[in-house]
Formats: sequence, C-alpha cells, structure tokens
Amino acid sequence: MAPSGRVRLDTLMRWLQDAAQANVAALGFPDEIWVVRRTVLTVEQFPVYGEPVVVHTRPAGLARLWAQRETTVEGEGGARARAVAVWVHLDASGRPRPLDTDYAAALAVYGEPTVKARLRHGPPANGAVERPWAFRVADLDMADHVNNAVYWAVLEEDLRDWPADAPLVVEVEHPAAADVGPASVLVDGDMRWVVDGGGTVVASLRCTASAP
Repeated sequence: MAPSGRVRLDTLMRWLQDAAQANVAALGFPDEIWVVRRTVLTVEQFPVYGEPVVVHTRPAGLARLWAQRETTVEGEGGARARAVAVWVHLDASGRPRPLDTDYAAALAVYGEPTVKARLRHGPPANGAVERPWAFRVADLDMADHVNNAVYWAVLEEDLRDWPADAPLVVEVEHPAAADVGPASVLVDGDMRWVVDGGGTVVASLRCTASAP
C-alpha cells in the first residue's frame, strides 16, 4: 500500500502476473514461461486498503512468439483498472520460442486479432533529468532478471500522496532485461527511462495523470 492508502502500481502488476499464471495453468499449460513486453494500464479508481477485489483475465490476441492479454481489477468499493499487455513466450534458456500447436489452439479460441509486439517509445530525450536507482537481488525472478513489476515502483517515487480516486494511465515497455546493480532513471515530462549500469535502456514509462 502507498501512504495514501491506495494499492501501489507495482502491487497491481503482481496481481496481474498471478492472474495470468493461474489462467495459463487453467488452460493446461502450467510450465510455460512468459515475460511482459509492453503494458498499458488505465486506472479509473485505485483499490484501497481492506477493499475486496476481483481480478479477471483472458487471452486477447495471438502471434507466433507472443500473445496479448487483457486484465481487469474491480473492487467492492468502486475500484476499477484495466490492463492490456503483450507477453513474449520463452524457452527454458530465456529465448523467444514459438507456441506449440496445442497451446496456440487453446489461445486462439478467443478469436481476437493478431498481435504486434513493436515498441513505441523513443530513446531518452536530450536534457532529461537523471536520478539514481538500484536493482536488488530481491527484485529478481525465476528468469534471473529484474521482474517486470519492479519497474512500476519507479513511478511511485513521484506518486507518494496520489489519491485513490485520481485516474491514471501508464504505458510501460521493456526493451531489455536488467540484472542486479546500480541504474538510473531519466525524467522528461511524462516520460521515464530506466537505464542500467552499462547504459542500456531496460524500461520506459509514460504516465498521464489527471488528478480530481
């Protein structure tokens, strides 16, 4: 939870990951490995402390190496958020792998259009303000890189007192994986770029906020 009592963005992302894994297992493919390529999250109202919520998720598009997933979070107190994410399918070594025929057929029954995984954010802007960041061992996941949800904590640095009833739209892209160590965040207007110690952009975030 954030100090204002709303659920944090990185918490929402972990809910989405858990729901996606549960759905993949329910389809009969519990051992498949996916990582997020791009997510667009629209929050109409954040869940708050103690509010029961329900998370719904479904596949919503298919390509040879990736798929799109739509997830909604709805709370008894009026919380509502919707995420559309592109997930890349990996093999055991962490490289993109085409979906097996049976798996692709299980996803294709949803009848949605083909998905593209092309990233849309540009490189860091000249004159962007730099601030330090760091990735910890606790940020790593089973793929041995920084978990996608961790990057959403970058925005929480600027949203400490953001109220639960203030809408928010966030786009996050993941052009590369990150490991433990020092990093930096480059800030320019509504954009954030996360750069690892070697100078590689490992994530970019666009946050459009509309406070009441």
